[in-house]
Amino acid sequence: QLDAQWPATLSHATITGLLRKRLEFDGVVISDDLCMGAIAGRYGRRQALESALRAGVDVLCLCNQTTYEDDLVERTIEDIGSLVVSGSVEEERIDEAYARVQRLKDSLSPCPE
Repeated sequence: QLDAQWPATLSHATITGLLRKRLEFDGVVISDDLCMGAIAGRYGRRQALESALRAGVDVLCLCNQTTYEDDLVERTIEDIGSLVVSGSVEEERIDEAYARVQRLKDSLSPCPE
């Protein structure tokens, strides 16, 4: 009930408005499975990618289990690139996600030998 139009994973009002701005969370946001029926069936994969990125999600999960697609990773990379080139998703948004993931990785202690 946070957003009448979008589920939380695709909702700018929820991810950026509530989580990032109101609650001041600056950590990594990970999506639900964008291939699950509730999202893929209603919005389609490409729209889900665009909406999740624009909402502020940093890591996109595509579990590829409902209907296996051999080239899903390659097509997803191409789709994200074309969303950036077309201006649908700003390159700065990708840079922000990358920076958050890198900050998280840098904060983790190395595994003991």
